Amino acid sequence: MAKTAQYETVRHWVEAEYSVTKSAAGHLNETTLSKVGQVLQRVHPNSPAGLLGLAKGDILFALNGGTFDGDDLRKSFQPRFLGRSYSFDFLRPDAHEKIRVTGKTFPFGAKFGQTVDSFCVDLRNGDPDPHDVDAFWADGSPEDLAEIWPFFEAYNHRLLKLNGAPYDGALPKSVTPTAPLAPPTVIWPGNFAWLAVCAAHAGQWERAQRVLETVEDHFESSGDSGMMSMFAAMAYTRSMLAENRGDIEKAVGHIEHAIEMSPRTPVLQQRLARLTGQAFTVPPSKFIGQTLEYDLERHDPKGKFAQSGGRVSLENSVSKLSPGEYILVCLMSGYRTNGPYVEGFGRAHTPLARLSPIFREVHIVTAWDKSRSRDLNHWPVMEPGLVKAGVNVSVLFDEEDVVSDTIEILGAPTNLIIDHTGTVVSDGWLAGDEVLWAALG
Repeated sequence: MAKTAQYETVRHWVEAEYSVTKSAAGHLNETTLSKVGQVLQRVHPNSPAGLLGLAKGDILFALNGGTFDGDDLRKSFQPRFLGRSYSFDFLRPDAHEKIRVTGKTFPFGAKFGQTVDSFCVDLRNGDPDPHDVDAFWADGSPEDLAEIWPFFEAYNHRLLKLNGAPYDGALPKSVTPTAPLAPPTVIWPGNFAWLAVCAAHAGQWERAQRVLETVEDHFESSGDSGMMSMFAAMAYTRSMLAENRGDIEKAVGHIEHAIEMSPRTPVLQQRLARLTGQAFTVPPSKFIGQTLEYDLERHDPKGKFAQSGGRVSLENSVSKLSPGEYILVCLMSGYRTNGPYVEGFGRAHTPLARLSPIFREVHIVTAWDKSRSRDLNHWPVMEPGLVKAGVNVSVLFDEEDVVSDTIEILGAPTNLIIDHTGTVVSDGWLAGDEVLWAALG
């Protein structure tokens, strides 16, 4: 298959920015590293990480030749200057091979996920990111989720009773359904949506039911938001609870609702196929191959991005593109207050800037101007960096939410890449870079 000019641009960039050496793993202990390292959960083949030969399952065990923590790793996502470079040491367990990648930033197109062992250690003793359960759940491993459950309960107890101190008691074998949860002032309550998932997989049915009800009541009363995958996982848990009661019809209904929110999640597809006895076909993206239309005012509701006035017509922007150039459109419900937007736009900032003029324009379309978001709206302000790199960035205010309603946006942000014909050629998560590399491949 012939490669596109854009793909070749990325390949030349990778060859100029990175080097790779491979060697026998030698004395490296794979079991130990699987507990302390970070495991690549996903690698897009057209991305720098894919072109460098990295693969799902590779374990990052050293940064600059030594140990690292989450802050060190996050810093490596931003480029180093003045000639300095990072070195990233990976272990490929199935080949017992060590791979060293050197470059100014962590290679784009790869996404981490913890091992179950290391995540359980963090739950008990450290400072875990409970969102990591998302990956274990999406991969559909009941054994892993059942193993996580008592450690999650210990994590809750540590926050609730020990003021965050390490938990060194015996892990629970069961928990009363009404055992208290740490309050929202201590931890984001959505974390306990994942506790409900794990409790159900561990057969703690009454606990799962009560925790799930508590979390759902919180979101309904508070108006808080979360990632769509988390709400899909909550519906998935409802399906498990219904099946345990013998109500297969409700179990199917809940899992179908979960798939509406997260249609490409394997565990949901597998569960629906098992409950119905029918093979599941992944629905194609409803956006790819379609065209969009909008004509909106340049306006940042939060007043944090200086830009000229006037309106932006997508049709007019498309008419200025040459073949091989694109527009990235981020359709938002909230501006600079949406976690997936913050994570994704921050992660994609450097490749977008470095690949200019492949990405000629970025349109951020928002319809939310809620006063309660004021405490977060000052960060991050990444648009000026893109402008400096030659990317034309516009924040467009869709006050009546016409665009989102017209194309039936389910989750925000929805990231679409549009080519010189005005056609959507890619959609997906910026945080994992999929949307970028799918378009460029």
